Amino acid sequence: MFPHLRVYASRPTREIMDIVMKSNARLLKRDMAHHMHDEVMKYYEDDYIDTITQMIYDIRIQEKEDIAYGIKGSFYPSGHIIGAMSVVLDINGRNLMHTGDIRFEKQFFTGSAIPPDYHIDTIITEATNGADFNPEPVESIRKRLAMAINSSLSANGSVLLPAFATGKTQEVLTLIWSMMRRGQIPRVPIYTGGMSIPLSKVYDRNCYSEWAARPGFELRDIPKEKIGRKEFSPRELLKEPTITVVTNGMVKEGSLSYKIALEFMKHKNCLIGFMGYQDEKEPGYKLLGSERDIPFEFGSRTEKRVCEIGDFRLTSHAEPHKLIDYIASVKPNKVFVVHGDSDAIGNFSEHLYDAIPGISITIPEKGKYYSLFNI
Repeated sequence: MFPHLRVYASRPTREIMDIVMKSNARLLKRDMAHHMHDEVMKYYEDDYIDTITQMIYDIRIQEKEDIAYGIKGSFYPSGHIIGAMSVVLDINGRNLMHTGDIRFEKQFFTGSAIPPDYHIDTIITEATNGADFNPEPVESIRKRLAMAINSSLSANGSVLLPAFATGKTQEVLTLIWSMMRRGQIPRVPIYTGGMSIPLSKVYDRNCYSEWAARPGFELRDIPKEKIGRKEFSPRELLKEPTITVVTNGMVKEGSLSYKIALEFMKHKNCLIGFMGYQDEKEPGYKLLGSERDIPFEFGSRTEKRVCEIGDFRLTSHAEPHKLIDYIASVKPNKVFVVHGDSDAIGNFSEHLYDAIPGISITIPEKGKYYSLFNI
């Protein structure tokens, strides 16, 4: 279909795509080139990726765009990460909304969703947090994190906060700097690195956009040091109390966070705090569930840890009851529930039906066809 397929995206999303695709292409060429044909590898050259991103249509927020014959699209900031959008498609007099990843409360850098406030016929909604209708308040997580950081730093230790490069790193850096400015934690050196550095520049370039929680605030205003990969030793972070925010959020083997965690877990006065979701197959999940001085599987290694471990998950997805409140407010006839594990989707669907009795709810199955609108 390429190059004839039209792609629509916000300007921040297009910038993020360019960075992420080129980074992934470099990794692919480094690790998989000998397994792939030259004809395939040409699609991973920077020039080809530039062609793709240059062909993306910039969308105008909350304005209808002609998408195809008889179909118009409207786009609304969804509050998940900078540039993230919900989309409404008007199709022959009916409309369909896909929430995408959505959040109704502002985060530390990213502002809240600005969803449509009119009737929607059919909604396709995420349900990432659908398993927990009593989540810990953000302010409670913030206080626990401050206490844990203070405990480590006061013992002359250092703190590692693994975070995803897009979204989570920027939110965590903003949070840490906010706590320092308020005197809630000491002002110690902040370190960061990896792909989050160019991605943070995208956030800064859009600090006055509809996605910004605090218009004009830029991540570059936060005093921080850059970690390089080649000659960097994690022991440098232990010469004095420090806070490090680096990728990968799940501490994948070979990542900066994995390398630093291997060193930090040997020191009782250090803290490793997890800021996001941990897949049970990844090293971060094993480390989060480990017990002090008990061997555990950490990637391809068996390790013990004596450091402190904390779970400070800050979600960038909607609280389920607020998502249900929104769905009820636009009075759809039909809802498809997607994007979540089976427990989250099932639990969310039950609560949604209780809140809006008689509504048509579908949990789609892979490979099946469904009618998007009631006949």
